[in-house]
Amino acid sequence: MARAHFALRPALQEVAVWGRDAAAARALADSLALEGLPAVAVQDLASAAQMADIVCCATTAVAPVVQGAWLRAGTHLDVVGAFRPRMREVDDAVRRSRIVVDGPGAWVEAGDLVQTQTSGCIMPADVAGDLADLLCGRLPARQDGGNEGGRQEGGRHDLSLFKSVGMALQDLAAAQAVLASASHDQ
Repeated sequence: MARAHFALRPALQEVAVWGRDAAAARALADSLALEGLPAVAVQDLASAAQMADIVCCATTAVAPVVQGAWLRAGTHLDVVGAFRPRMREVDDAVRRSRIVVDGPGAWVEAGDLVQTQTSGCIMPADVAGDLADLLCGRLPARQDGGNEGGRQEGGRHDLSLFKSVGMALQDLAAAQAVLASASHDQ
């Protein structure tokens, strides 16, 4: 995820890597640094999240790892783990977010959405759109560091959130692109 964000935003200044296994987080940060990304391992997730413009979660957590109280207005969350209804990476901060999902399966599979829907915190109508809408231009991207659509707090949008549980069609498209690139390079 760090590589993807830097490919699109080369001006990013730092990647803070945190994990429940500190040695694994250090190893990942060191590997990214060897590739030229300004990555460092951190031990205090709350402090790192408070400073971040982008927070990425890719875990199998069953309880929220990231707390909305840690996040500043304008922060973007990529939440791509928690792919089962009993899993969850973020707390009810999703209600402050302009939500984009990878597809309709997110409402059935993603605990971050399933659990907040069950509690009445958010509903499917609160989702701004899906990844196809965003990529095809049917859904405006973030502008002026803020969000459009979705819930508002204090008269403006607070967070943006992309929730992915994975889709076989996207996996197939990615595999075809890699294969085409590999055969083109030969």
